[in-house]
Amino acid sequence: MAVIQQGHRVLYRETHTLVDELADAQLAGTRKATLAHLTPIPLLILDDLDMRKLPPTAAEDLLEIVMRRYERALSESSHLAPQVCEPLSRSATIP
Repeated sequence: MAVIQQGHRVLYRETHTLVDELADAQLAGTRKATLAHLTPIPLLILDDLDMRKLPPTAAEDLLEIVMRRYERALSESSHLAPQVCEPLSRSATIP
């Protein structure tokens, strides 16, 4: 809730629903646009990851979402000033 209260965009989906949406988008020819919509959202919450049997394409679909979001985060962080990155990298270091 704090993330929302701070003004960040959040998207919540049950995993099977998101996988179904991607399958529908593939059939409609809007898969690229659907993935582009998911990428910039700061927090994507996927619920019930192992609650239902997912189609064989689900792993590839979810990996594509994760990779696009990861690449976007790397791209954004590479534009940070060195004085911002250094404290971040030190806090992420495992002692």
